Amino acid sequence: MNENHKASKVPLVFEFQAGDTIDRNSVQRKKLGHAPFSKIYHEMGIHQFMINRQRNLKINYQLNEVLKMLAFQRILEPASKLKNFERKDHYFGKYDFSLADVYSRACPFDGYYAIVISECDLPDEQIVDTYQGLWRIEESFRITKSDLENRPVYVSRKDHIQAHFLTCFIALLLLRILERKTEHKYSPARMIESLNAVSGVHLQQNYYMSDYYDEAVEHIGNTLGIDFSRRILPWGEIRSLLTATNK
Repeated sequence: MNENHKASKVPLVFEFQAGDTIDRNSVQRKKLGHAPFSKIYHEMGIHQFMINRQRNLKINYQLNEVLKMLAFQRILEPASKLKNFERKDHYFGKYDFSLADVYSRACPFDGYYAIVISECDLPDEQIVDTYQGLWRIEESFRITKSDLENRPVYVSRKDHIQAHFLTCFIALLLLRILERKTEHKYSPARMIESLNAVSGVHLQQNYYMSDYYDEAVEHIGNTLGIDFSRRILPWGEIRSLLTATNK
C-alpha cells in the first residue's frame, strides 16, 4: 500500500458550531468542471500559441490566461465579459489579470487563416477537402447559437467583435473535441450541464467537498484521466490535478 493510498484512508474530522455564519465576501463553492477543457486546450498547444503571440504583439498582460477564462466560461456559463471577470474566482485555478486586461484584449489571430483538426497525420490536401465537405458545420453553428450563446454581441469595435467570436470558436473547438474523445456518447448540452455541476464546497482549512458525480462526468473523467469521484479533496491535490491538465 503506497503512501497516497494510506493517506486517503485516514479519517478526517471537521468541527462546526451551530452558530457559524457564512462570510458573504468569501467564495465557498468553486467549480472544477473546466478541467477537461483545460486538458484539451493544452494538448492542442493553444496556450503556447497565445504566449508567443503575446510576445510578438508586446502585450503587457497574460493574454493566454484571459482567453482561457473566457473560453471555459463561454462553455459552462455564457455571459458578458464583466460577468465572466466577476466569476473568475468561482473556478479552481489562478487567474491573475484585471478587468481592464479583459476589455483591452485584441484579436491575436489577425493575419492568420487556420483550419484546426484532430487528424494530424492526414495530408494537407485531404484536410482541406475534408474541411470543405464537413457535414457537421451546420450543427456547429447551432451549438454556438444555443449552448454557447454567441449572440447577442454587446460590442461594437471591430477588434472586440473579432475577439468575441474567437472566444466562441475556441470554446466550440474544445467542446467538439471533447465530444469526439468521448465517442459522441453524450450531447454537448448534456456534457455542459454535468460539468457545470462539478464543484467543491470549502469545508475547513484547505479541504473541499464535492457533491456531484454522474455517468457523464465519470465517462469524461475516465476518458481524459481526471478523477472526479473523490468526495473530499485538499487544495494541494486539486492544484496538482489542474497542473496535470496544463501539460
